Amino acid sequence: MGENYNVKYEIKKDWWLIGIIILIWIFTFAIFGRLPAKIPMHWNIYGQVDRFGSKIEIFILPVIIAIIYLMMLFIPLIDPKRANYGKFAGAYRLIRAVVVIILSAEKHC
Repeated sequence: MGENYNVKYEIKKDWWLIGIIILIWIFTFAIFGRLPAKIPMHWNIYGQVDRFGSKIEIFILPVIIAIIYLMMLFIPLIDPKRANYGKFAGAYRLIRAVVVIILSAEKHC
């Protein structure tokens, strides 16, 4: 990474991660039409629904996942200490993957 950080190279390395993000969007669009107008969005400690939301709200998490992934992909280009990314390129790639996977799992729990 570092001064030679290449977004195209990182995207090639993240092909499987981008696939997960695309699958989340496909799944979200696939279920959207079958959802009722109001869906439960939050449950209290007793398991009772205490907030309902519009079905359009199911797009919030996929949008957040995509934005966070893109931010993590492009932050090294604007970071003043971008030269240091070369020291932990693999770790940064792993962190990017873990963040997307955890947020993706949250979508389906």
